[in-house]
Amino acid sequence: MSISIRLRSKSGVENIRSLDPKSSISQFQLLVFEKTNIEPANQKILCGYPPKPLDTSKQDTLIDGIIVNGDTVTVEETTGGGGSSSNTAPTTSSSSSSGVVSSSNNKPREDSGGYIVRRLTENDNSCLFSAVAYVLENKNRAKGSHLRSVIVSAVKSDPLTYNEGYLEKENDDYCIWITNPKHWGGAIELSILSSYYKMEIGAFDIQTKILYRYGEDRNYSQRVFVIYDGIHYDALALCPYENGSENYDKTIFATTDEATLKKAIDFVEKEHKAGKFTNTANFQLICLDCNKILTGEKEATIHAMQTKHISKFLLKVCLYK
Repeated sequence: MSISIRLRSKSGVENIRSLDPKSSISQFQLLVFEKTNIEPANQKILCGYPPKPLDTSKQDTLIDGIIVNGDTVTVEETTGGGGSSSNTAPTTSSSSSSGVVSSSNNKPREDSGGYIVRRLTENDNSCLFSAVAYVLENKNRAKGSHLRSVIVSAVKSDPLTYNEGYLEKENDDYCIWITNPKHWGGAIELSILSSYYKMEIGAFDIQTKILYRYGEDRNYSQRVFVIYDGIHYDALALCPYENGSENYDKTIFATTDEATLKKAIDFVEKEHKAGKFTNTANFQLICLDCNKILTGEKEATIHAMQTKHISKFLLKVCLYK
């Protein structure tokens, strides 16, 4: 029986639905090369939860039991594809293991308008914070954990605004809850961060193609973009080079910049057509308290309310689209 996985690399995210578990590591690496253009010798493959490096030295070992149905497999390029050959072409970047898009032979667009690129974040419960840190904290994903403290300070300082109706929890309870790195962020946190940075945050939903604009009513002069695939947030940036290094990324734009907004909308349209999203009505989760398998976000929510097994779920099987 074939298995389905999600493959994350410098090229973005791709859903692979017919992977033979009897494939050898060697065969799997060739598939990864086909999908990502990363040579097998340069592949660092992370799989499982929490993600761990795959031992690729045993080429004949079968992936059965190592890579399982529903896994997210992250592929990083461990060596560069050549140095800088000119002053205009970007060099390979190793500034982050997540989502660096590298090339040694890139050329700028003729219109100098640039390309919208998706910069990947770690596949953990803090992806929203890492994505926001990338676009607002000088491309430093590591500052994502600090944003939880920023939110706590903002919420504690204004209990009148951040009340139970706003937070869906008592102020003190919410502050304890959001401090826990196992808890995901969402609309509430994006709204708070928009207010803190005095910056509009545009969050694209790939499945619906809707752009949610946090802070739109505040008339901020600048905006940033993040992208959501149903279970995960990444950052969006504008790079002057196709497949260019993160060093060249621009992440903050004027709210009057309609050209970049259109590029972002067109990019999300392509991601949608490529099926790079997860339908949360169909995915499966395992409750880590009782090991019960639950189908869809609604069933998981009901289970959590009935059992008090809150926020202890592991994504197990993704049924895409």
